[in-house]
Amino acid sequence: MLRLKLHIRLKLRWNRSVLKMLLMTALPFAISAMFTKMYSYTDRYMLLWMAGQKYVGWYVTANKLTYAFEFIPSAFSASIFPAMSAFYLTSRENLALTFEKRCDT
Repeated sequence: MLRLKLHIRLKLRWNRSVLKMLLMTALPFAISAMFTKMYSYTDRYMLLWMAGQKYVGWYVTANKLTYAFEFIPSAFSASIFPAMSAFYLTSRENLALTFEKRCDT
C-alpha cells in the first residue's frame, strides 16, 4: 500500500553485526527448544517400540487432555499477577493476604 498510494519503496538492508548479535542471543533458546521437543516426544516412541500403536494412542490422548486444560492455572496466575505486583510496592500486608488467601472461604 505504501508503494501504490504514496509511491514509497521499502528496501531491506541487513546489518551484519546486529544480525550476528541476534542469532547469538537466540542460539541458547533454540537449543533449549530442541531438547525440550526431544524430551517431550521420546516417551511416545519408546512406548510405540515397547507396547504398540494402540497404547501410544491412549497415552497421547490423555497427555493432550492435560495440556488442553493447562490454560486454567496460567489464566489464574495472569489474573492475580497485577494485584500482587501492586501490593508488593504499596502494601506488603495485602500481598501476604493475597498470597495466602484460600479459595474455600
